[in-house]
Amino acid sequence: HIESLSNDPIFDAAGKEALKHGVGRQAMQAITTAVYSAAAESGMLEPPIDVAAERQQLLPEGYASAPKAEQDRAINARLQANEDFIKLQVTNGKMSQADGDHVLGMLMDTAAGNRFLEYFRSVTTGDSPQPAAGGGSGGNDRGKALKAELETLESKRGTADWSRAEYDRLMTEYQKHYGD
Repeated sequence: HIESLSNDPIFDAAGKEALKHGVGRQAMQAITTAVYSAAAESGMLEPPIDVAAERQQLLPEGYASAPKAEQDRAINARLQANEDFIKLQVTNGKMSQADGDHVLGMLMDTAAGNRFLEYFRSVTTGDSPQPAAGGGSGGNDRGKALKAELETLESKRGTADWSRAEYDRLMTEYQKHYGD
């Protein structure tokens, strides 16, 4: 956490205020380190999130040897499906906007949070969840991932986020996977 504070506007403001009161940079850093160390030791702080490691845990089965761009698309489709599900619950009045925002803010940054959302979605809709280990959807994993990517993209049709090139690419891959 300490390393991330150098660019934090809150601690920049606190540092400027400390200087006004004669507390120098080194003293402020020592105070900040002491506060954060005590907070971490007491369990008040969560450990920093390693975004790359969390994303890697969401890589579906069958993608380990795929090109990085394809791995990223598969992970992004999985993340987007979870986000879209929560937003749909808000849109359909099943969840308040505040609750939806809270769920997305608290769960979307970790693999465990995303696996929970997949489980919750499966319980709610009857769809198959990703496996608890986060490795993929088992069995026909690429086909399911393609369907999820197409559904996510299709939900964006008519918006600036929809891409004809991406749609054509996914449809071509889908047809190769399933046939016409």
